[in-house]
Amino acid sequence: MIGFSAVISNTEPIIMTTFEHAVPNPEQYASKLLARVDETLGRAVEILAPNNTGERPLDVFPDPKEVRADAEPLDLTTEQESEVRALVAELGFGRETDLTLSEQGLFGAHVIIEGGQPHKIRAEAEMVLGDTASVPATIVFSASKNRKISSEAERASAERLGVGSAAEYSEYDVARRVAEQLPGYMPLEQDEVMSFGYDIHNGHAVVEEPTGQLITIGYIGKTPVVLLQVDREDYVDENGKSKYRLQPTPADLMKIVDTVSTTLGDENSPVAFVTSATYQPSRMVDGAIAALESHRTIGVATYGTKSLAEVKGDTIPAPAPLNQLPGELRKAAQEAERLRAVLGNI
Repeated sequence: MIGFSAVISNTEPIIMTTFEHAVPNPEQYASKLLARVDETLGRAVEILAPNNTGERPLDVFPDPKEVRADAEPLDLTTEQESEVRALVAELGFGRETDLTLSEQGLFGAHVIIEGGQPHKIRAEAEMVLGDTASVPATIVFSASKNRKISSEAERASAERLGVGSAAEYSEYDVARRVAEQLPGYMPLEQDEVMSFGYDIHNGHAVVEEPTGQLITIGYIGKTPVVLLQVDREDYVDENGKSKYRLQPTPADLMKIVDTVSTTLGDENSPVAFVTSATYQPSRMVDGAIAALESHRTIGVATYGTKSLAEVKGDTIPAPAPLNQLPGELRKAAQEAERLRAVLGNI
């Protein structure tokens, strides 16, 4: 069956966190990731709230304002500002550089490209292909048919990238077009529907049926290119507002790919999730939790602001206003608590 493939290696992959600590198994990976995030947040407290040194970052940093510009101003020296910006960059916020698959030891991985805006999907895919040492086993584009490319900015982005700008296009349509335009892409004569899917009404459990949620559309070299449909249930709430539920989270997508590859006989190749550095804290926690549940190596690679600017044809954006950083640190602290709770139940 055409679908996920395994890259056979004579050596076990060494997983590195963003902070360059080798981690031999999922529990140690999660523990070391949590320890390093705690250390980073603790240093941030010492700089931004020295009177609260030693307190939980979650109790120190405020919730982000709905309007980011309304956050309280910060009075820091140039040296303090430089140090704080370096700290938040460690967590992903505003980082210019990419965090690639190969520099984390994620060789021969089943790589999941996260859906989103057209330029985001392209930036993720280009980072993976540009990392020639990583040799993915499979490249999986995850995207939603429910989310339409309707905003003026997204349509302009799609048109600029040459993937179409029609309002009826969905995120799923755009993801396919991005895949088809990648260097070396060779389409199949006919899409191959894999004999797998998942049930949004049963905790996203994998089913061994050709539901159409997973299809192989082509190859890049020897690497299969797969589309993973991100389904959900749309509904209207009691106030008449359109909403949705039951959509798989990034962790759910990682576990779906893990289960499918295991069922096809590959229990060892890593799973890697690719996204923006902005989402690094939450996606890394998702990956660590999914790894704990699946007992498989699962990592996260992220592109930086430089790569995104190149895809968009823009200059690298200016760093985020200083007063927004405490809110970002609070979000990272919330993710740390989520991982701590999972580790506490092991």
